Amino acid sequence: MNILNQSGGAYTMAAVLWRPPAAIDDLMASFALSLLNRGRRIRGVLAAARWQTGYGTLPALIDLDTCAMYGTDARGEQEAVRCQLQGVAHDTVDLCVFHRFPSQVATAAELLRLADIGVPILTSLHQEQIEDWHLLTGT
Repeated sequence: MNILNQSGGAYTMAAVLWRPPAAIDDLMASFALSLLNRGRRIRGVLAAARWQTGYGTLPALIDLDTCAMYGTDARGEQEAVRCQLQGVAHDTVDLCVFHRFPSQVATAAELLRLADIGVPILTSLHQEQIEDWHLLTGT
């Protein structure tokens, strides 16, 4: 895995570059939880499995601050990012962790709004999203 970093005057955003079969969701969760256990102010959204009776295990996004659950589709990602924007407006954070770089450009642009207000962001980036990352961050 590699780290892609975008540092500018207004914001800092970094991404862990991953390739299958890496267990990136577990890595991101473990990192965020270890920082929380050290007393760091961490916000964000992590991927987790939730149990749905009769259907087995289904993925979900979980807000680290409120424990709210969101779907893993484009709509769920967008709602999760918007909730982070609202949350950091009332709270100081050391880092905002977002499980994966959003697949929708509009949602990724909203993630950059967090960075624009000075919130450091860590996300993960699939190797197929590198071009999208460069276009959005200008790196």
